[in-house]
Amino acid sequence: MKTTSVKTTKNKLSEILREAQVEHVVIMNHGRPIAIVLGVDGLDHESVFGMGEDLTQLRVRHAKESAAKHPERAVTQDEMERRYLRRPARAVGAKRRRKAA
Repeated sequence: MKTTSVKTTKNKLSEILREAQVEHVVIMNHGRPIAIVLGVDGLDHESVFGMGEDLTQLRVRHAKESAAKHPERAVTQDEMERRYLRRPARAVGAKRRRKAA
């Protein structure tokens, strides 16, 4: 498995895609893996789109294992919703609050 940085991937995307047909390429950001490029040349559409479901199941299993190992890091559903769901839009004509100086 080959690794590359985000910057290199950006500058040499065509080359990275060619290399991914031979072996998986892991894209790293500040020393941490953030993505994997998998070559799918020669696979049919059903196989390619089925991979997404398999990867989703893998991510869910990894998240559950991680939560079991580190319960102090576990986040409740309410906390996730508070952090990541969109906040309601301001009413039309509503003014923004200014920060106190």
